[in-house]
Amino acid sequence: MEHRISGLAGIDAPAMREAIAEFDKRGRAQFLKQYGISRSSKFYLVFGQRLYDTKALVAAAYFHKTGHKLPHTKFGGGAQTKAVFRRLAQQDDEFAHVFEDELGELHNLSHEYDRIPSGATDLRELGFSKWIALSKFGDLQTGWLPGVYVIASVNSQPVKISVIDERVVYIGETVSQNLSKRLYQLIHSIEGKRGHGGGERLREKGHCSTDDLWVSIRSFPLGYGDENMVKSLRSTQIRHLERMLLYEYVQALHNYPKGNLK
Repeated sequence: MEHRISGLAGIDAPAMREAIAEFDKRGRAQFLKQYGISRSSKFYLVFGQRLYDTKALVAAAYFHKTGHKLPHTKFGGGAQTKAVFRRLAQQDDEFAHVFEDELGELHNLSHEYDRIPSGATDLRELGFSKWIALSKFGDLQTGWLPGVYVIASVNSQPVKISVIDERVVYIGETVSQNLSKRLYQLIHSIEGKRGHGGGERLREKGHCSTDDLWVSIRSFPLGYGDENMVKSLRSTQIRHLERMLLYEYVQALHNYPKGNLK
């Protein structure tokens, strides 16, 4: 049972906004270190275009409200933390979007963005989500973000697939749109409409439905700092990752995935 701290009830919207501002200023790694809390394994607040570790935010908001630090052992990151945000959402609906990362879409947040260690590495180890049926893309919690997505043609749900697996039939990225919109366009193009070149090519090569198609994504939340700079950096990271994945695929298999033209 979680040990309850009555002081959490005193956290208000202004204190939480101060905590968010501090998070933005320090960046994730330094913010978590400041409050002695590990990155979240499950729960995140969506605020603006950024994602925040909820337990660390509660600890910071408690400090901004009371002037005292709250040890991470004194409150829970699950029910107690979610209760804080449910209450704050009644004051300001900007605090309403707290979600649980059930598909592993955000486990890449544990590391800084880096180059691909090996094309034979399981995509999950490169920060990609669990595989889900392409038709179920609406289940993605971070589909509102831009990022990179990989499509595989497999009869049953994949567990481990590397980018150089022949079952990978498309590698794509989106910067100007979000992942959900781009996957929606992909599905409709596979079904015979226009709007996604990869989907049209997959249809030409025999994929006329999404029955055997699965998707894994790596979403890219907005970083912390100057807005123009972090948006530019994010775009570069997304495009770099997609190009590197394609490079590894072509190097190993001497061809592009079925849905990729170049």
